[in-house]
Amino acid sequence: TTWSGNSGVRGGALILSSSEGTIDGALFQGNTASDTGGGLQIDGGYELRVLRSRFWSNSAVSGGGGASISDLNYAGAAVRNNRFADNSGGTVGGGLSVTGSVAAFEIANNSFAHNDATGNGAGLYLRVTTSDDLAVWSNVVGWSDGTSGLYVEPGMLADVSYNSAYSTTAGPDLGGALSDGVDENHSEDPVWVSRSDDGDPTNDDLTLDTGSPCIDTGPADSTYDDTDGSQNDRGYTGGPDAP
Repeated sequence: TTWSGNSGVRGGALILSSSEGTIDGALFQGNTASDTGGGLQIDGGYELRVLRSRFWSNSAVSGGGGASISDLNYAGAAVRNNRFADNSGGTVGGGLSVTGSVAAFEIANNSFAHNDATGNGAGLYLRVTTSDDLAVWSNVVGWSDGTSGLYVEPGMLADVSYNSAYSTTAGPDLGGALSDGVDENHSEDPVWVSRSDDGDPTNDDLTLDTGSPCIDTGPADSTYDDTDGSQNDRGYTGGPDAP
């Protein structure tokens, strides 16, 4: 399924409110929102799964250039193995923004490249009041244009581990509550096969190249093993749901 060239206030292409279901292998490209969620806006919901999809060149004004998620409080919900590239979030969350009063779901094995925001979390932005059951694992955030690449609001109790971020233009790769080397979060070059900051996500290959520090360094739990049975690779090519 392709959503391209659409516009709206919240969710330029698609808004899901108190919904359940699966988005798998979709393309959100060139959509715009005058508020949040350039490509996709999720408000609440149940067993929602966003898998193996591409969020390319979408934009929003107030957060979540690729996608924005608010108050998704369901343990079976997940955002896994997606690519967020060349999105603009406006204020925060160039690739993905997660906000609201509560969050309980999983963000795992996603790759974020060349996303931008004027403020924090140019790749991935997290600011939720109650986040004890939010898991953010094994994501790769690279070449973000903003004041931080991966941002977690101080005071959040989410489990944010095994993530890699690199080459943020105007601030730390790991911002807010995060520190390099703590909880297996690292500021490190993921060594993608190819990338160019030319605004065209179609000519980037975000597969991990030989020698990448992100290979076999995701969670050691066998639940997250790669499809070949090896330990989890960070980024969209890793884990049991890899494309």
